[in-house]
Order: sequence, then C-alpha cells, then structure tokens
Amino acid sequence: MNTLKDSNPPLPMPALDCASEDPVIGVRILVPDTARNAVTFRGSNRLATLILFRVLHKRLEATGIVVKSAGFAFPFNKSCYVFTVATKPAGPALAVVREELASVGFLDLAQIAWRDHAELVWRLYYPESGIFRAPSTEECDADLRRTTEMREAIQNQKQRDGTPGQ
Repeated sequence: MNTLKDSNPPLPMPALDCASEDPVIGVRILVPDTARNAVTFRGSNRLATLILFRVLHKRLEATGIVVKSAGFAFPFNKSCYVFTVATKPAGPALAVVREELASVGFLDLAQIAWRDHAELVWRLYYPESGIFRAPSTEECDADLRRTTEMREAIQNQKQRDGTPGQ
C-alpha cells in the first residue's frame, strides 16, 4: 500500500508551521555509472566531496544564512551533504544551494531536499518529483569505518616514513 508517507510527495518549500525545529537541508550527488562518467568522475574521489561541501557551506554563509551544523559523506559519485541552518523557513537556503549547484554545473546530478520534522520524511525541493535518496544508517556507518581505516593507514605510513603526523 502506497501511503502519503511512503510516496514522499514533493513540496516547493517548507511551510512556516513545520519550522518548529531548525531546518535541515540534504543534498545528494548521484553520478550515473557509465563509461563516459568513469573518466570524468572517478569512483573514489573524496577530495571533490570535500571541495563541494566547502563551496556550499561558504556560499550559504556568504548570503547571511547561519549554518549551525554541517556534514558530508561518501565519495563524490554518491556524496551526501547535510546542513542545519538557523534561517526559518528553509526556502532561502534551499534556493542558495540550488543556485550554487547550477553555477558549478552539478545541478543535473543533484537532489536537494529538506527534512520535514512533522512527518519525519525528506521532501524534495529539486528535482520537483521523486524520492530523496537519503543514505541509510548502515551506509553512513560503513563509510565512517572506511574513512577511519584510511586515516589510520595514512597515519601509520607517515610514522613508518618518519613524517610528522597531524
């Protein structure tokens, strides 16, 4: 049975009455697996994830939107970004994120959503239809483990090479 909660209908922006908690904005970059994209978008590119995160974060702040917390996960091809903002409603922040993704050429690969605290679902802002592909807790935990293992391996290599760690 497809209920309203399951179908996650798109709404243009959060209503004022559901802004009791701080607005949370989610962004997914989903690069299709094609031979052409394999060259342009390498599968393990975490640096691009960090760069896009900083670009979006700085752009929000440059427009006067206070970012209370923010985070990112996954390699760029399936990256996820989350921003908790102090601006209510979230509409202006959503518009800034959309404009920035368009200006850097990633809007066609993106999903932008806001967290509906009343219904406990993600609502799409862009594109106008579909379901926001929020990562599961298991996916986030697995990515955190991989990232931690990579950092430890880098630290161990630096120690073996005699390079001072950070």
